[in-house]
Amino acid sequence: MDRDEFKSKAKKQIDELFDRIEKLEKKQKEVKHTADKKYEEQLKKLQEEKSTLKKRYEELEDVAEERWDEARDAFNKSADSFQKGFNELASIVRL
Repeated sequence: MDRDEFKSKAKKQIDELFDRIEKLEKKQKEVKHTADKKYEEQLKKLQEEKSTLKKRYEELEDVAEERWDEARDAFNKSADSFQKGFNELASIVRL
């Protein structure tokens, strides 16, 4: 392979690599935008779960003995939902 052929082949390889890099950069921007949107949505949902969890805790403080099991179960369900939402939010940050 002579010098001109080598340079031509090298140029073609560089152009292909640069094209792939540009595509990855564009994809990164799309992923970042999607992740930001998902983060905002999940954070809003988690804030709602936080309010519900606080309400369930307050109910535990004043619940009558005959409703204790029901209140405890509602709190546990709310706590589990909050933990799940928190984990989902954390996974978005790690993208």
